[in-house]
Amino acid sequence: MKYLLKHLILIAITTLVLLVLVFMWLRAYTHHGEKLTLPDYIDKPLSQSRQDAHERDFEIVVTDSVFIVGKAGGIIQDQNPKPGSQVKRNRKIYAVVSKNNADLLKVADLPRLYGEKYSIKERELLKAYEIKSETVDYVYDSGLPDMIMEVRYKGKTIVDNQGRKDDFEIPKGGTLQFVLSKKSGGYFPIPNLVCLSYEEAKFLLDNNLLTLGERSTDGSVTDLAQSYVSSQTPSYIEGGDIKQGDTIHVVLTGVIPPQCQ
Repeated sequence: MKYLLKHLILIAITTLVLLVLVFMWLRAYTHHGEKLTLPDYIDKPLSQSRQDAHERDFEIVVTDSVFIVGKAGGIIQDQNPKPGSQVKRNRKIYAVVSKNNADLLKVADLPRLYGEKYSIKERELLKAYEIKSETVDYVYDSGLPDMIMEVRYKGKTIVDNQGRKDDFEIPKGGTLQFVLSKKSGGYFPIPNLVCLSYEEAKFLLDNNLLTLGERSTDGSVTDLAQSYVSSQTPSYIEGGDIKQGDTIHVVLTGVIPPQCQ
């Protein structure tokens, strides 16, 4: 009985020694159970990172690609596991990389632009759609200034008062060109000031954003408030136009002109 027990103990010790030796061999030659710190590959080129990962016994697998304005293609944007993680050898690293070709947006995807305030839409397009804006021209409009009257892309009109080209595509990061409204520069019919009092003529010109120029008198005027327009330059012509901001010169008289009685 003692002989059997002695052999059993020797077998157990031998087995334990063999297990320890095998475990030590695995650690020495296969790095079994070894933990490594994962490098940071974010913002680095994919090709360079793959080479580095291979040398460290890792593998980089691309799972997605995104377009980022101003960023070159093939740059790692995110990785999983995160940099600094403790992992085993031969661990796969899943990466998201930037791509070269921009995402395309249809005009139909953009917010309403025509008739809207430019400063508001400029911020909205940049923040929500990564689309830049620039002002290329102004046109007269009787409404508020700096409202969007037309939108172009590379010179081609895509939005105006006739509608919008909803299927037209714009790359993210592109620049839209805007034509805005302005209060000056419009044309109006030449007002007929003859027979009006000085105050009436001045009121009419002010309301039409025109300028009252030289005031000549015929010698009978003692009080401007009691004077009348006897002639004007440019003369009133039916169907004739004058540009907003232009000047009209008048000749005043102290009595109502004969043709006005």
